[in-house]
Amino acid sequence: MNISNDNKRVLKGLGIIFIAVLLNYKLPHKSYSTIEYIIRPIKKGNTTIYLAGLVPLTLIVVATNILSKVEKLKYRNTSIIFIAILVIIMPIMRKGLDITRITYHFLADDGLYSVELLDARTSLGIADNNAKVDIKLELKDYGKGNKRFRIRIYFPEELKEIVGEEYYESERVHSTYGNRKLRSIDEVIVFKLEEDNLKEKLLNDWKTNGKFEYEFYNEEEAIRITDKDF
Repeated sequence: MNISNDNKRVLKGLGIIFIAVLLNYKLPHKSYSTIEYIIRPIKKGNTTIYLAGLVPLTLIVVATNILSKVEKLKYRNTSIIFIAILVIIMPIMRKGLDITRITYHFLADDGLYSVELLDARTSLGIADNNAKVDIKLELKDYGKGNKRFRIRIYFPEELKEIVGEEYYESERVHSTYGNRKLRSIDEVIVFKLEEDNLKEKLLNDWKTNGKFEYEFYNEEEAIRITDKDF
């Protein structure tokens, strides 16, 4: 079976786009995508330089150039092809990866392992000798059925010394509901600063603090996810 040159270009272009999507797809229960594990962000003081995105972007440019040589697209502006890749083709491919993951978790019925941490935001407030850490988590459940669990929040090394504890254990019981539904969770941690000089230390350490870790657990299982350290 002979494949025309145009079909070869289409297959090659779509293959390169799919590789870009895979590289940028967040790994299950990890805070980084594949490419971020290969090319880590460079942190200098309060500035972080992200270089990982250059690789998928380069692949998309290459795919655009290949697809622009297809007969039916030859007279199209390359910027239109580039935008179509970003707006149409890549979201469809990401959706396909999500569907594959949903199918896997549905068949495996693997409980909390189907729950993914999409985003974690932390903020610090200090009043008098009290410090308050607000934590907002966004979860997505790729599995089926309801899941109930509690959360342990492990402090970065710098904060352990100030707080005097390794982790904070929430008393609340949380639930997710499967079917890719999103769930937002807010937790507030309040602790007392025993010494005045700890305020300045906490503020300085907060700007450069390391990684929070989040453990979701119930009587049957537990998963632990490390947040990004930048």
